[in-house]
Amino acid sequence: MAKLIDVTTCIGCKACQVACSEWNDIRDEVGNNVGVYDNPADLTAKSWTVMRFSEVEQNDKLEWLIRKDGCMHCADPAA
Repeated sequence: MAKLIDVTTCIGCKACQVACSEWNDIRDEVGNNVGVYDNPADLTAKSWTVMRFSEVEQNDKLEWLIRKDGCMHCADPAA
């Protein structure tokens, strides 16, 4: 099985992250984060999909770089 992610259409809405959490009935603790996004700090046994946001200055403008990280189901690798 594979996932195809069209990164040209991703706007960082985190719908895929929420859907993964809801579908698999998992919710990780968020803890204390810097910034405005309620986001797990890293992939864990309860965070299978995490959106990463980075601020980068390009051409005198601040831009967001968005990356989707997905786990390999480390707590149950045969799943």
